[in-house]
Amino acid sequence: MYNVLLGHLIGLAAGFVAVWVAGAAVSRVLESGTRGGHRVAAAVLAMALTLLVTLAIGASHPPRPRPGWSSRWGQWPASSHDARARG
Repeated sequence: MYNVLLGHLIGLAAGFVAVWVAGAAVSRVLESGTRGGHRVAAAVLAMALTLLVTLAIGASHPPRPRPGWSSRWGQWPASSHDARARG
């Protein structure tokens, strides 16, 4: 639970910092309706900051595959629990 909560808080803080650093908060939407480079830069910076900080403090939380899902695609052997769950 520590990794999930701390990881999300770090991501939230990194997002705010990245928007401020990249100047995306004051960037305008272009006339074509697309976003400017400031917002793209903020998104890339936020992802990089989140990744670096969570790895540095050991709070990463990669998603766990659903039991049985990966065995259907041949990545991991199916367990007896998976066979019972499928019927």
